[in-house]
Amino acid sequence: MATPMAAAPGSAAMPMPNPAAASAASEAVGFVLQNVPSFGALEVGTSVAMMFLGIATLQTWNYFRDFPKDPSGVKLLVAAVYLADFIHSILFIHMTYQLTITGFVNLLTTGNPAILVQTPWSLQASVMVIAVIIFLVQAYFSLRVLRITQSNILGIGCFVLSVARLGLNVGLEITVVRTPTIAVVETQQFKSLVVSTLTIGTFTDIVVAAAICIALLRRRTGLVTSNHIVDRVVAYTVGSGLATSIVSVVELVTYVTMPRNYVWMVFFSIISKVFSNSLLASLNQRTTHRVVTLSTMSTSGPAASSNFDFQRRGDKEYISALEMGSVTDSTANSAGKPATLKIGVATECETNPD
Repeated sequence: MATPMAAAPGSAAMPMPNPAAASAASEAVGFVLQNVPSFGALEVGTSVAMMFLGIATLQTWNYFRDFPKDPSGVKLLVAAVYLADFIHSILFIHMTYQLTITGFVNLLTTGNPAILVQTPWSLQASVMVIAVIIFLVQAYFSLRVLRITQSNILGIGCFVLSVARLGLNVGLEITVVRTPTIAVVETQQFKSLVVSTLTIGTFTDIVVAAAICIALLRRRTGLVTSNHIVDRVVAYTVGSGLATSIVSVVELVTYVTMPRNYVWMVFFSIISKVFSNSLLASLNQRTTHRVVTLSTMSTSGPAASSNFDFQRRGDKEYISALEMGSVTDSTANSAGKPATLKIGVATECETNPD
């Protein structure tokens, strides 16, 4: 009869595998492999969001440097949007770290895959921060629609749509807090809120861009310079409206068609930053108009100047006047003096930030 082989001196006995632990580890590995695409989308979205934050930082710096005379309300709006954008970035960094680093450490320690399906508090908070950023930007553009079109129906209508989107986002926040797991994205309530929010948001962006563009095009004159400025403002408006609308539509389509691979998380990560950069670009574009005006006027005579100045009109309203200074023509008038043409173009539509 063979005797069992004794362990070699100084060697440790091989521990017997625990079936329960092995099963838990196998389940955890399977869960990780199944959800790798979702974490990849989250990391890509966070990386792109950081790039947009850098652009917003540069635009915010340029705004406060170039427009120190803007109304205090506009300055507070820019500061609030940028601060919220910065907080949003911190929340997404924390969320990504929790899900991809801390979560996996806890998974390997406990062998419980349920840890990774729990949504961190930073994800829940980011939903509300995104809602605030989008509301502030859309409310500003609603005011711009009111000022440019002089239509209370359009201006108030756009603002009501912005409030409706904010309300839906609040409902989305409540849903995420009540169901703090990844499974919430597959619930009917979550789907209905996301579809409604993105649909209303896209419609609002299109209405705002269309209203501003139509009103601007109606203000075209026979002056080449003013027409050129109007064309550039229309191009900026269409571009900013298309950017926010495209991101919203792509997020909606990817969520509805591919909810489980989480590709839509990439667009969810950047949508608020597209809005904040759209606001900053619309304010900073006035610098471009100034350069274009100077360049155009310099071809008409040796002396040309341009400046933007905010002036009072009543107690509560501001207007922006694009003053193009005296342009001396080489042709003399009947008195034998150089003919001087001074053009003052009121361009509240493209230069008034509020």
